Amino acid sequence: MMKLKPNQTRTYDGDGFKKRAACLCFKNEREEEVLLVSSSRHPDQWIVPGGGMEPEEEPCGAAVREVFEEVNKSVP
Repeated sequence: MMKLKPNQTRTYDGDGFKKRAACLCFKNEREEEVLLVSSSRHPDQWIVPGGGMEPEEEPCGAAVREVFEEVNKSVP
């Protein structure tokens, strides 16, 4: 199922849950540092980059797209 909203499309699974994708991004193979972004709803909180999946999008592709979108929001 899909719902159209201004500037975005929401996709849902068969049980009515919104399809979302997120990922942990590490700076190096030692996994000593992880990428977090500030929440747009709660600017004083840090979150893992992620968001809703677009129609026909694979979870891996959605996660990568969301990381780029979230990181680009925080770059001046």
